[in-house]
Amino acid sequence: MDLCPEILPARFSEDSRMLILASRNLEITWWSLTDNRRIDQKILNVHDGCLVSELSANGELAACLDPALVLEIYRTDTGEQIVAERVMPDRLTSAGIIPRNEGTAYAEPFGYGISDTLKPLADRELFGSQFLFSPDGHFLLLINPHRSAACIDISARRKIDCPGTVKSHLNAAMCFVSPNEIAILGQHEPEKSQIITFPAGQFVAKLPFAARTAMTATQPKYLVVQGADDEGKVHLFDRNAGKVVTSPKGSQMDVWADTLATYVREGELKLLGLDDVELEAKTVLPPPQLPRLRTASVSPSLDAIIFGVRGDGGLFRTAAGTRLMPFLRLRGGWFARPNELYAASRRGDESPGPVQKVDTYSGTCADAWSPTLKSDRQFTILDTHFSGPVLFVHEQSSFYVSPPRGLDYLGHQKKSELRALDLENGGELWSKQWEGDPPVPYADPQGERVALGWRATMTGGQALAKRYPALKKRLDAVRLTIDDAVFEVLEASSGKAVGTTLVRVGWGPESFDSVFSLGDFLICVRDGARVTVYSLSTGEIHARVFGYYISASAVTGLLAAADRNHLRLYDLKTGAKKDEYLFPDAPVYTHFSADGKQLLVLTAQQLVFVLDVAVVGSSSAVSQ
Repeated sequence: MDLCPEILPARFSEDSRMLILASRNLEITWWSLTDNRRIDQKILNVHDGCLVSELSANGELAACLDPALVLEIYRTDTGEQIVAERVMPDRLTSAGIIPRNEGTAYAEPFGYGISDTLKPLADRELFGSQFLFSPDGHFLLLINPHRSAACIDISARRKIDCPGTVKSHLNAAMCFVSPNEIAILGQHEPEKSQIITFPAGQFVAKLPFAARTAMTATQPKYLVVQGADDEGKVHLFDRNAGKVVTSPKGSQMDVWADTLATYVREGELKLLGLDDVELEAKTVLPPPQLPRLRTASVSPSLDAIIFGVRGDGGLFRTAAGTRLMPFLRLRGGWFARPNELYAASRRGDESPGPVQKVDTYSGTCADAWSPTLKSDRQFTILDTHFSGPVLFVHEQSSFYVSPPRGLDYLGHQKKSELRALDLENGGELWSKQWEGDPPVPYADPQGERVALGWRATMTGGQALAKRYPALKKRLDAVRLTIDDAVFEVLEASSGKAVGTTLVRVGWGPESFDSVFSLGDFLICVRDGARVTVYSLSTGEIHARVFGYYISASAVTGLLAAADRNHLRLYDLKTGAKKDEYLFPDAPVYTHFSADGKQLLVLTAQQLVFVLDVAVVGSSSAVSQ
């Protein structure tokens, strides 16, 4: 199980004595706020996970859209299913081409794969839909910006017609402003922003602004909206007065009675009088527990680290913990030199932003180059992935089921191409193309290699074996199955071959959480924590260990693996445990220095430790 799972927005019970937490697959936890203890935990009857999930305002109801596109609503206290309605056509239950990776800081597979069900999208936040509960839990609205909307009368336990205004503005920001009214705000067209009744759809009032996101404050006459501009400015809008009250840049806020609460990224919480904006109280909150890391990179000497979670990130000095600069929507980074970092973020519309060259000593930056990725969407799909010193661009045919002669629709030939762009200037370093049976690529954002995997029994795997006599000899020595995979390891910067091996511990080349290589080793991680270490030169398994957030050093031959509050060091060649450390909270990221003598550990509570691992064998507790 992921030690720092991403959870849905937390809810307070109606009497405010309990906090209700839920994971995406609707594992519900009730936490007492009076004595700080867990009261209960329940897994709702969700067999295949949820494409979308949400809790109602007081946590009494939970909604799940399952991979069969059945909308399920449960009472959280009893687990009773009170609604089960198919809300989308049967033809949409086939995912077709889906992204392989979940967007983490590790060597995930990237590009796209084929699926005849939506199950691979469950619990991954990739379906692109959202639930909106009415404040009293009477209605539920499901919005899919690319397809449709579905409305449920929960009290009547049935599907109802959605307002026409909702169905014609699926890309707008929406939120309930009362039990029977909903606000619809255009992202770039303020003239279309309005409040309508729900579910009748009658016009109530105009709203004079556009927004990317919107929510109702605890004091319901106020809306908290995020601007459609790139900076994501936040506004507090008074619906009764018809005007913006305040717009503190880069903050979150809420209103209760006449008190405004604001929270900024640096952790400062303020309570202010709403009428006179007089400061009533302020404090600095402790850092929140880190969700899953989307991006992480460390300088060779471990003196600086850049990491990002969903929507937010920053560059930090590890010794003092000071932040040098923020990065919104960070998507990749790499330290070219001790004082030189290349980093990139996504723009507000999720398109790739420019790659920036950052001076980590001064905290200044300038745009180095901007990706210009062109393809015909009718025929091809693109995916990009940061991998050490390169940006990989993976281009695939958008239709994978080919008719005779290897041609798909309109005579377009099926192919796959991988290009490596120099992260410093955007120049193309090398490229490779495949037809028929393309590989599954694993690019390592922490290293300098890329691993390409094929099914050993299929044409791509057989073609690879023909190019490497030693690999063919290994394949000929065993009875292969459809689950066996072969991997080729290349240098990321040059595309030169490093080695190959046969892998028989998964269910095909796409079944691993991560695959990466260093030295003579190929390290495969599946089921979250089952780690297998192969030798590229002999094809033999050197080690099998259990743990999360894996990192390794070819110089010292050590592998680090976390398990709850423990961190263990293993010998890469034998799998023998060399040392063990106990931390005050769970490690969520590890990285060795370039010489392998030090190990950086980042914990869930945002504490950074640097361990001296030059001499191992002195197991100990690590204190702050």
